[in-house]
Amino acid sequence: AGISSGFIAQNYANSQNETTWELMGCEELTYWDGVKFEGRNMGFADGGGTDNMAVFPPLRRGVQKLIICCAIGGEPGPTFAKDNYDISGYFG
Repeated sequence: AGISSGFIAQNYANSQNETTWELMGCEELTYWDGVKFEGRNMGFADGGGTDNMAVFPPLRRGVQKLIICCAIGGEPGPTFAKDNYDISGYFG
């Protein structure tokens, strides 16, 4: 369960600029290209900016029932849906 956030990588870093990417501590994985038959290190980031609750992968796998928990810092206010667009995007 759980997913890490790629917020810095998605919002502030450029994976084409290796020095900046590494200085910001962004994720880098060894990638094997099965078409070109070569490997290399590439900058990667999870779906933290677009799927922070990690709902899309199980939906793609056909999972019909999910238990989704979201801890918030207090009682939801009138702008909760706007401020937490990732959650409201799933549930309205």
